[in-house]
Amino acid sequence: MIVDPPTARPPEPSSTPFAPPTRDTRDAVWRLAGPLRDADGLAGLGNDPYLLARAIAINASERRESRVGHLRTDFTASDPSLDGVHFLLGPDLAVRRESWR
Repeated sequence: MIVDPPTARPPEPSSTPFAPPTRDTRDAVWRLAGPLRDADGLAGLGNDPYLLARAIAINASERRESRVGHLRTDFTASDPSLDGVHFLLGPDLAVRRESWR
């Protein structure tokens, strides 16, 4: 299946009690970890100064499949062995898998 990359910009941040990510981070997350993603793009977020951007990239890198609204262009099929599996990120940024069946 061929899907055109998203062209819309990410939504503007709402007011929050913490410093929102910079425009550069928001654009990078949208472009590299948005609905269309691949390993190279996700790796590009690995050094982002905003922790949540790095967390998204780490978890998305671990899920080597396409599922729901997120298409991995390098893993286009769903992996049935990951049904009910959730990827959790610890405070040390280590990923662990949990089955919630």
